[in-house]
Amino acid sequence: MYTRCLYMPNHKHGIQHAPDSADPQRSWGLVEAEFPQMKYWRRQAWKVHKDEQNDSTGLVSKCSQQGGTRSARGINVMMQYIENADGSLISGDYAAEMREFVRSIWQGLDKQKAAPEKWGNATKDVRKHFYFEMEKEFYVLHLCENHWKSQAIATAIYSQWCQVYVKKHRAVKDEDDSDEEPATKRPRVVKSEPTPGPTSSHNDSASMSEAIIPIDPL
Repeated sequence: MYTRCLYMPNHKHGIQHAPDSADPQRSWGLVEAEFPQMKYWRRQAWKVHKDEQNDSTGLVSKCSQQGGTRSARGINVMMQYIENADGSLISGDYAAEMREFVRSIWQGLDKQKAAPEKWGNATKDVRKHFYFEMEKEFYVLHLCENHWKSQAIATAIYSQWCQVYVKKHRAVKDEDDSDEEPATKRPRVVKSEPTPGPTSSHNDSASMSEAIIPIDPL
């Protein structure tokens, strides 16, 4: 039986995460020496493997062309760095479950207004919360150094998720806000200056009569 670290709560944003490990060779109380069949305990081992794979003539292009077909057949194409304790590759169906669970974590962060624009901008608390949730749900993600496999998953798919989910939901919210009717303004009434009317003939006659001075007859 392997010893596991206790999870420590962080009440900011309701996020929980695991404590920092003082020994970088340990991850959640597990050590590499206890799993001799695993090839990618450390990130550097996976990087070396990828570099060697990229140097192989035609191997990368062949894999990329057949990736969709292999994934549809339940073969793990995108997460080949994630191994079981015996060193075997996890299945494509299991990898799909991980991706689905990843999205549910990020949706929760978005509702708490804690989802970053880019995963590279994620705070320390957000990252620890993510590692905590992923490694609690999928034991195989414990089997690595410094949570690098959980981090690799986030780095690989966060950008696409953010573009599809976060921006879509924000666009819907902005559209809802724009649909609200603005306050009705009262029309401005412009008062015109009174226009003097034409002088009547009666008034003209009266004015003329007042102007004539009568002469007494002799």
